[in-house]
Amino acid sequence: MLEIASGSGQHVCYFAPHFPNVLFQPSDMDDRYVKSINLYIDHFKLCNVKKALKIDVRSDISSWNLPNEFQPKQIDYLLSINMIHISSNAAVDALFKRAGSLLSSKHGLLITYGPYAMNGEITPQSNIDFHRSLISTDPEWGLRDISLLNEKAAVSGLYVQKVHDMPANNKMIIFGRQPIS
Repeated sequence: MLEIASGSGQHVCYFAPHFPNVLFQPSDMDDRYVKSINLYIDHFKLCNVKKALKIDVRSDISSWNLPNEFQPKQIDYLLSINMIHISSNAAVDALFKRAGSLLSSKHGLLITYGPYAMNGEITPQSNIDFHRSLISTDPEWGLRDISLLNEKAAVSGLYVQKVHDMPANNKMIIFGRQPIS
């Protein structure tokens, strides 16, 4: 599982012991987070987590220095937690483009997590307030609509497979290769 925008590393260090047969490759574009991730990996002595890579999803995949296990069309899972709502449009577009290039052509999945709008509507009020706060920080940030994300994903041959409601008004969206009618 390649994780894009791993942040501090807490998520990968939580998931790794629960999925001992999965090899995790965390990454982040911020050097401070790459260092934090590696400190967490060392602290928890996780043998199924590779050292974090510095990856800006907007950059070309050839510059990512991916290990052999994570080459294009060989990745089963790409994970992105709490990235989409605090990213530029270019970064969101790049996430889908890179996922389309990296994921296995048969069963690869892009799994995203965070707050989203649905059918043009943001609910509840706390998410509306959060959205306003985000766009006041950066006009390109904010809660993206799932239908818009599905359109962006489709350009790279990915489609929403399932949307799961999660705690704190977040959602997990699973994108795969097959369109759902």
